[in-house]
Amino acid sequence: MSKVFGSGMFFGFTGNNLFTMKKVSKLRISPLEIESHLFELIPSGPIFCECRNFKKLPSQMKGVTIAFKHNKDKTNWKFGIILKLHEHKQVIDILIWKGGVNQVYGKFYPKYYDMNLNDLNSTLEIQGTKMLQWLDEFETNTFNMDDFIILRYLNQVDGMLPVIHLEYDTLQLPRTNPVDGCFQNSMLNLDYYMVPSCALFGIPQSSINNRPLHEVICDIMLPNDFARENANDVCKVKQMLLKSKSKSAVFYNGWKQEY
Repeated sequence: MSKVFGSGMFFGFTGNNLFTMKKVSKLRISPLEIESHLFELIPSGPIFCECRNFKKLPSQMKGVTIAFKHNKDKTNWKFGIILKLHEHKQVIDILIWKGGVNQVYGKFYPKYYDMNLNDLNSTLEIQGTKMLQWLDEFETNTFNMDDFIILRYLNQVDGMLPVIHLEYDTLQLPRTNPVDGCFQNSMLNLDYYMVPSCALFGIPQSSINNRPLHEVICDIMLPNDFARENANDVCKVKQMLLKSKSKSAVFYNGWKQEY
């Protein structure tokens, strides 16, 4: 019998070029229960959940996939790929998906999903204007933590992987817990895509920001906004796990679970 505490966010793409979120609470969901519990995400080929296992954070966060809302569009969730974290400035250059989907076996996938890095780095011409293929799929912007309303890192847990995913040849989806067959995020790290240097996009330099992108709570490095909102819960869960007699107790995606 499993005990589950906490909540989590699931994300996916829709046919009208939106990236949408469904929040669940005290509920474990298997791939067979998407229609019952993740109704809003039925059209999406890829299903993502927020990742809260930060065992490995690269210094520049290059290629990390994220979901976020920002001050200039407080309503809609955005899907992004981090190009570079400028640690000394505490700002992030991000590729932001701006729409465009293909339908594969009745599910919607962003167009870039079947493109490799060479395809995306190539140049195309639209009405006499040359541009990177990347910029047909994404726009670029630079953010600091004051620009974000909410920011979450992602793991894809269902659907076909994009060709530029670093684990494209090795990762088998759906990502599920071997005990109950329900979705779980990676127990190791975030999802990474292959991306070019941010210099390729000519992103303007930004000023230094004083609010850190990450904070350390109970020896766990977390995104700033999540850390501030959930500091007490993070510490409580860590204490429970340290005291737990069950060696199979795990902390993932905000869930405390014992078998």
